[in-house]
Amino acid sequence: MWINLVSTIGTLAAMFSSYTYLTAYLEEITKMNGAQISMMLLLFGGMGTLGNWLMGLALNRNVKITTRVFLLLLITVQVLAYFLGGVFIPMIIIVSLWGMIHTGGFLVCNIRTTQTIPHHALEFVNSLLTSSFNIGISLGAFLGGIVSSYYGVQHVLSVSVLLLGATFFLSFFSFPEKITADEENEDEKELAVSVCEHM
Repeated sequence: MWINLVSTIGTLAAMFSSYTYLTAYLEEITKMNGAQISMMLLLFGGMGTLGNWLMGLALNRNVKITTRVFLLLLITVQVLAYFLGGVFIPMIIIVSLWGMIHTGGFLVCNIRTTQTIPHHALEFVNSLLTSSFNIGISLGAFLGGIVSSYYGVQHVLSVSVLLLGATFFLSFFSFPEKITADEENEDEKELAVSVCEHM
């Protein structure tokens, strides 16, 4: 569980080290005006709704593979944005894909962390998960801000790619086997015994 929480912090930090500065990136690198940037942000959010739905379907099939594919796809779109950021039309497509992939990251982090947790511990883990989300978002914005200030806004994508690469590596160590049906039944029996004792 703890490795999964660290992975969640890394994933959110990667996502928001670049997303926080998307407006500045589109303005400075792609040379979009205010109206065009507003349309891009609307497109980003709209495609995110679709991406969230698709991510849910994929996670329902296989959490491990979906998580790794998500990380690789987000790395790919960040690399494309880095090299094609100054070209208007390709960036429209890239922002669309970016929004679709990015939004699914919240669902990936949630399911990856909670899938193996017994029901009686879910409240505790969810509180840790919320804290991990906040830490990851703050850390990402902080790191992106430092890099943007010293090296330029284009290089915030490098921070994101590095963090995603580290999280991808951690994904090979952060997936304990799912609780078996027997273990779940045992938990239910223990709960039933506990209830009977208090009656």
